[in-house]
Amino acid sequence: MIFLRNKKVIFILLIAFFCIILLNSISFADSFTLNKSSVDVSLNGSAFISASGGSGTTTWTSSDPSIATVENGTIRGLKIGTTTITATRGNESASCTVNVVYTMLSIGANAGNSVSSINLILDVHESETLKAKVEDGNFEEISDALVTWSSSNTSVASVDSTR
Repeated sequence: MIFLRNKKVIFILLIAFFCIILLNSISFADSFTLNKSSVDVSLNGSAFISASGGSGTTTWTSSDPSIATVENGTIRGLKIGTTTITATRGNESASCTVNVVYTMLSIGANAGNSVSSINLILDVHESETLKAKVEDGNFEEISDALVTWSSSNTSVASVDSTR
């Protein structure tokens, strides 16, 4: 009877041992993800996102390639706007929102001197003319950039953008 009981225990242990070996031989892949859920890219500039997890070759696509393109995780900003970059590996996919933005806005007063902020003293003149110059990632001027002017305190100074 004890000998029979030991055979059952040995049989159960052997089955458990084979189950453990079988489960260890199956590879459980990590879920597929991107390192960023959103990214800002300068107009005519680039940014990089990486994928991890999953298995197989990664395929990259842009929902609007006129705004941004992607190749092997390198995103290039082509036009101001928002698009979605999707990476697919096997039957899993992950997405990243891409905002293509202007790199820099410089404001010049009168003679075109570039400044980051302006303090106007209007004791001598009743008004000043300001001009905005918007540049892309290569520091080239964007002629059709939309610029909105405003005053943080209209009781002190107002803005007339039609002049």
